[in-house]
Amino acid sequence: MSQRATILEIARHSGVSTATVDRVINGRGGVRLAKERVVLEAARALGDGRRLVALHARLARIAVVTQPPGNPFHAALQEAFRRIIPAYREQNIACFEHHSPIAHPERSATLIRQLARDYDGLILCLPDHPAIRQAVTDAGQKLPIVTIASDITSPNRMAYIGSDNHRAGRIAADMMGRLLGPRTAGSP
Repeated sequence: MSQRATILEIARHSGVSTATVDRVINGRGGVRLAKERVVLEAARALGDGRRLVALHARLARIAVVTQPPGNPFHAALQEAFRRIIPAYREQNIACFEHHSPIAHPERSATLIRQLARDYDGLILCLPDHPAIRQAVTDAGQKLPIVTIASDITSPNRMAYIGSDNHRAGRIAADMMGRLLGPRTAGSP
């Protein structure tokens, strides 16, 4: 069993009261995020072996927007999100699933704008369409947006998680060229 630092030791090391340390260590809340971080860093520096997790002051609500699950890829993606969502509960993060059909990009853009008013962040798996791109650009000024599987080329999205399609296309073209061999005279 790992050794635990005492509340008094952590309080002295972090420069806060023992009551604050108690609230942080025991997950009681009511401590500003900056102070909570100081306490957790002090506990770790003292070699406290407990599983210390910072709980955010309020629930962070994240909207996950994908296409309807008729496509096997999107069905699997949604199932993966459903499996990982419970792991984020102890960080006070809740994810909510929304669907937007690929055939109606204007509806997707409207949905993004609506969700930006009600959520703290967006995860999007939508195509890069001008209407969607503009909605992401507008919403990205207010909250973090991450795109997955299909990148939306907006300067205001925080990150893209997925393959580099440009690079993958170049590799495919190179492989096709190697398989087809050199061109012969007179061939088109």
